[in-house]
Amino acid sequence: MAKVKLNLRSMSPLELEAFGRQVVKALDGNPDFPNPQPPLATLTSGLDELKTANGDLQTSRQDQATKLNIRDTKVDAIRALLRQSAAFVEAVAGDNEKMILSAGMGVRSAASPSQPREISPQPRAIMRARSICIGTPGGGELPAMRSSAAPIRRPRLRGRTTLYLRSLQRRSAA
Repeated sequence: MAKVKLNLRSMSPLELEAFGRQVVKALDGNPDFPNPQPPLATLTSGLDELKTANGDLQTSRQDQATKLNIRDTKVDAIRALLRQSAAFVEAVAGDNEKMILSAGMGVRSAASPSQPREISPQPRAIMRARSICIGTPGGGELPAMRSSAAPIRRPRLRGRTTLYLRSLQRRSAA
């Protein structure tokens, strides 16, 4: 006796909808299957609901991406405005820490003149990320931080770690 093979688990929702419509078309008016179960109207109704849900999901993804872009633009605008405010406060207050603090802003600590700051050719966020101890696939650890400008070989990072590093790069660029 022959058995039906559906393989439904491997189908995406769009493929599932297309397959369902193909089945409805093949069963509709087929003399070999005069009274299909479930009724074709029920199957068609379910397929229409799936199509609507797929469309709603796609729209919400587009809306989310649009809203995220709008929010990021607003964040950039606020950062620029706050930088302008900081420049104004700094220009008016001069060296008066109390005036700066009264404006709701923090005061940078004075750099020690005896120790010049090292200028890194790479963004600070990447340098910080490299200093974090990340295990390598072999079980070892990354080599210690080097102060030279020579490139450091890093293990290939994937998933959340990559997204985190990219967000750090964006923050340091801002």
